[in-house]
Amino acid sequence: MFGNLMMNPGPWPMAWMPEAPSQPAAQESDIFQKLLLNHEIPMSGQQPQPQPKAQLDISQAPALIRLRGLPFEANEQEILAWMSKYDVSDKVMECKQAVRLYNKPNGKPMGIAVVAINSPEEAEVVLQTLHGKNMRNRYIEVFHHAEGDGGVDKAYVQTPGSGTTGG
Repeated sequence: MFGNLMMNPGPWPMAWMPEAPSQPAAQESDIFQKLLLNHEIPMSGQQPQPQPKAQLDISQAPALIRLRGLPFEANEQEILAWMSKYDVSDKVMECKQAVRLYNKPNGKPMGIAVVAINSPEEAEVVLQTLHGKNMRNRYIEVFHHAEGDGGVDKAYVQTPGSGTTGG
């Protein structure tokens, strides 16, 4: 008896469905499948999958600041730790190479970094907070930065774990 119901369910499932929408059902099914595949609608018993953040580039940052006078051995993590000491590390934009360190053409560090900041207003706060502070025994100067500003135009960007790339 039950086997027959499973094979031929009859009209009862249609009783709870609303009237046919103006769009064809095939399009709705396609939309539903796309949402499921993109994890925008969780299936029963599943938690929604977080969408990965778009990985921006530092050139897309709303504001940039330049740090000058850094210790030559400083790296990105040390700079971010130094910024967190003054409670401004949360203003650094989450993007690819948010902190860009520069080398001279001969490969030696310049003691200059460019940092991507979330907004021009936050860049002003970071500038006011960090300008004149010391990292180790070095006095750090902080400036607003625009691509092509002097001081880094003939420099090379340090890439993590390797030498240099043209910048």
